[in-house]
Amino acid sequence: MTRNSNFASWKGSNLNDVFSGSVHAPESHCAYGGDGTYTTIEKTPVIAEKPYISESNSTFTLNVPRVEKDKYGTTNEFSNADQIDFS
Repeated sequence: MTRNSNFASWKGSNLNDVFSGSVHAPESHCAYGGDGTYTTIEKTPVIAEKPYISESNSTFTLNVPRVEKDKYGTTNEFSNADQIDFS
C-alpha cells in the first residue's frame, strides 16, 4: 500500500500493489502470474496526517494537520496544521 507518494517511475510488483493519490503510479491492472496486479486510486478521498511536534527557540508546539479531501501527491509543507503551544 502506497499513499500520496511521488515516484520517478515504478517497476516490479507483488501479489497486489495498491496506490492511492500517488504521482506516477502505474495504471490499475489485473493479472495472473508474474505480470503483477495493481489497484490505483487517482486521489485519496479523505486523509488525516499524523500530528507531530516541532521546536523553535526552545518552544515546543504540537502540530495537528487538518483533514484533506481528494488529495493527490505529497505534502510539501505543513501550513495546513493547527498549532498548539505546550505551555
